[in-house]
Parts: sequence; C-alpha cells; structure tokens
Amino acid sequence: SDEKDRTACSAPAGRYGGSYGSGVQQSVWSVRRNSVSGNIKGIFYGVSTGPGDPELITVKAVNTIKKCSIIIVPQTKNENMLALSIAQKSVDMTDKLIVPIKFLMSHDIEKTQENHKRSAETIMEYLRQGHDVAMLNIGDISIYSTCSYILNIIEKNGFETEVCAGVPSFCAAAARLKKPLVSRKEVLVVAPGYTDELESLMSVNGTKVIMKSGKHMNRVKKLVEKYGMSDNTIIMESCGLENERIHYGIDETENGYFSLMIIKTSEENDNA
Repeated sequence: SDEKDRTACSAPAGRYGGSYGSGVQQSVWSVRRNSVSGNIKGIFYGVSTGPGDPELITVKAVNTIKKCSIIIVPQTKNENMLALSIAQKSVDMTDKLIVPIKFLMSHDIEKTQENHKRSAETIMEYLRQGHDVAMLNIGDISIYSTCSYILNIIEKNGFETEVCAGVPSFCAAAARLKKPLVSRKEVLVVAPGYTDELESLMSVNGTKVIMKSGKHMNRVKKLVEKYGMSDNTIIMESCGLENERIHYGIDETENGYFSLMIIKTSEENDNA
C-alpha cells in the first residue's frame, strides 16, 4: 500500500498564490506516494470545469483540485484563463502553484504534437517530484480537448492518470434554452466547424451541434443558409458567462470564440 507523507517539494516557477513567480523555484507542500520500486510519483488529473457557469463544476472536480498542489491552466494568446476563473469560484487556490501553459492553436499536426510533448514534459517534471497535478479544461475533457493528448503522453511515460468528467457546453446550452437536443429516434451529430465533412453532415436528419468554428464561422453560416436551415438554428455564445449571447437564426453578427451552433432539422421533440 502507498505510504503518504507530507514533504516540502521544490517546483519549477509558475504562478503561486495569485501572483506571478520571479523565476525562483518555490517550496510547495505535497502528498507523496512510494511505489513498489521506491520511486516517488504524483498523479495527473484531467479536470473538466464545465462550460462557464461556476455552479456546473462537479463536486468531484472540486475535490480533485483541492487535493492537488499544482494546477495547470491553458492560457490563450491574450492571457485569458477561463478554466481557472471558473474553478476559483469554487476552490481556494491560495496554497497552490498555478502554471499557465500556452497551447499552439494550429492545424499543423507536426508543430502541434511538438507543443503537446513540451507541455507534457513540463507537467511530468512536477509528477517526478511527487506532486499531484490537476490540468483544468473547460467543458468536458472527452470533447475536442487538448488535455486528452497531454494525458495520453503522460500515461505512456508510466504515470498514473485520472479524468474528471464535466458538463459539455452544448448540454448547458440546451438547458439554458429549455430545449431537448434529441428525443425518440432522432440522431445527434457533434462536429467541429473546421471539419471537411461538415457539408455532408448537413443532410443528417436530427440535431447538429457545431463547435469550435472560430475563423470558420462564416463558412459554417453559409452552409446553414445553403441548406435552408437558418430558421432552425441557434447560436449560443459564452454559455453561462456574463457575456452570454443567444442568436436565433443566421445573421452577420461577429461571433466570439466560445460560440456553438445548434441546428434542429426535426420538430418532433417539441411535441414529445
């Protein structure tokens, strides 16, 4: 069985207790685990924080974050850390080392894989020192998340990993709209806006959820109009956040990064 002792561990510099580190390694208290071979390794947790409403983060996610001394946070180009801002409303981060990591938003597979390896290596350095590490992810980790790639690399390097499920943005959006996504024999299609298969998916009878459109949003809108589905389309921006917006139908409005599209091609469930 694991023997647990609280040991002061030296961790690479990051953001600690709400302020940026100076580059000097800092001491962090962590639970350490002794394996059969005597090596001390931490556990990597992929933690889903939900789409934005802090009340939608799960109890399991909160408890997992509480027991981890290192918190890995995806950071956008403009230094936005949405997953952290969600979690901070439920967990006191004062005694935790917060490490922002910038992921490469590119369709260049080789460059993206290299970025994932570098990020995973940063995390594994903490794990080797015996720290339990939580990486935060908005929505649910199993749906188009970078964390899934990172977890796979870490697991292949012999570290223990766990995943905390979360509320997907399209489920939260359906609840916000008070509309079921599917019922009876209807089909639910979930696809990224940049996929080459998007046009062929438009003919599927049921509900289409289009996520992660980003700069491809105008192309997606044109496809929706081409197939005459504008009146059956709702665009939800920043679901559960203060800047949430709901658009009924297709228009020329510029939609933000955290936008998803729900297209209904059957009204069967309205009468269910």
